[in-house]
Amino acid sequence: MRVLFLALGAGRRLAVTGESRTLTERGERPVVLVDKAQTWADEEFAAGVQVVALAGLGGRHWPLTAERLVLHRAPAALLRRVGGRRGKRLASAYDRRIGRPLHRRVFLPLYGRLWRDAADRPLAEFRRRWGRFDAIVVTDPQSFPVAQRLAGDERHRPRVAFRIDQLTTADREDKE
Repeated sequence: MRVLFLALGAGRRLAVTGESRTLTERGERPVVLVDKAQTWADEEFAAGVQVVALAGLGGRHWPLTAERLVLHRAPAALLRRVGGRRGKRLASAYDRRIGRPLHRRVFLPLYGRLWRDAADRPLAEFRRRWGRFDAIVVTDPQSFPVAQRLAGDERHRPRVAFRIDQLTTADREDKE
């Protein structure tokens, strides 16, 4: 049985590491999908558990790269160069007062309208690389929307649980 743990909020670390260890002891190879790898860097998973960071999937979409260059990097480099000793402070003030507000108020809404599927790119890349799962264990509230998208596939609908023992109980009932 292929099991995916959705741990995007990192709220139940002990439960995720413990339950994934239980599965590896049974001979399974679970996958743990996290938001950022740095959040889980201190956790020790059992050998055989794959930890995948959603933030690292899907690559950078070219509009994001262009926006970062035009709105943040070029002005910061120019202000550092021209500003002399105060260049670093000027660049930081520019980013805080102009760069970030423009990003939030202008770029993100426009980006969302023009590329509606942009938010699903990392999840689509995850599906492409790791394929289907027989079961999904949702470990925190932040993972609910992703679980809904993964379980919404009409052709293959994985079982969804909130703890691993719910899946093993269902397996025993199926065999009887």
